[in-house]
This record gives sequence, C-alpha cells and structure tokens, in this order.
Amino acid sequence: MEHMIIQSVSSGKRFGYIIMTDLKNIHGSHYLKRIVIHEKRRGFGKEALRLLKK
Repeated sequence: MEHMIIQSVSSGKRFGYIIMTDLKNIHGSHYLKRIVIHEKRRGFGKEALRLLKK
C-alpha cells in the first residue's frame, strides 16, 4: 500500500492524497483505493489521475 500527497509544484500547497494498493501485482495492474481532494471543482483530481496513468 502506498500513500501519495497531491500538491502544487509551484507553491507546494497540499490539495489531497491518494492511496494505492497491489503495486506489485503480477499482472501489472494497480488498485486505486482512495482519492481525497480538499478543494473541489478545480481539476486537481483529474490532473492527479492523469499523472498516475503515465
């Protein structure tokens, strides 16, 4: 299980967090257990998911 902080690169302000599990899955898939965003409707969750997919 891994916990990741979502924060701005420019200001360092934290906007939320992500919890991922099954990172060593033999099939190469991962499980997004939880995503929490403190400031809604600003695109932070969408951007965090886009970066996770990379």
